[in-house]
Amino acid sequence: MATYLARYVPKFSDVTAKLRELLCDDVEFRFDDVIHGRALQQLKELLVNAPVLRYYNVNKPVHIQCDSSSFGIGATLLQDGQPVEYASRSLTRVERDSFAQIEREMAAILFAVTRFHTYIYGKRDVTVATAHRPLVSIYKKSLTSAPRRLQRMLLQLQKYNFQLVYIPGTQLVIADTLSRACLPDQTTEPGDEEIAALTDAEHVDALRWSRRRQPLN
Repeated sequence: MATYLARYVPKFSDVTAKLRELLCDDVEFRFDDVIHGRALQQLKELLVNAPVLRYYNVNKPVHIQCDSSSFGIGATLLQDGQPVEYASRSLTRVERDSFAQIEREMAAILFAVTRFHTYIYGKRDVTVATAHRPLVSIYKKSLTSAPRRLQRMLLQLQKYNFQLVYIPGTQLVIADTLSRACLPDQTTEPGDEEIAALTDAEHVDALRWSRRRQPLN
């Protein structure tokens, strides 16, 4: 993530010099809290302040990255490839234990657009990137063709105008990092509890119902 944003970090090579020394083949990896810890903390502070973070420009297109790991969600809002804001949260117990990965990825999209509501509500030049390709097809299809949990999340997304695109996970660097190092905050948005509370039985019934609606070949 730091290398991805390196062009915006002043004196990046100097700040990361001690950290890069640990990657040399002829050097034993020993992380020193004073030497390397200080460099890492300095790098973190640079990533969350100007000039890495930029001011939001209402006249420029918005690109949102979002991703979900097995325990967290990460998202970032970018303009011209430069971050405006970061966001992350840990998954709730129900999301961790009951959600399939496709549902976690949809939850990441819902979290991202809801978190960045002030920036994107009423705006049309918005692109949301996900690393889960099937979601792009589901988003374009009829709402009734989606499983019930996805339906309820899709309903909440309908008040936003954005294009959902697939980008390989290796290119969603910032969102992927934030999802794996998320904040220990399980605060949910209004309606999330209802989505998460769908029982497995209801979910299976919804899947069967959607299959019955598929046209015969």
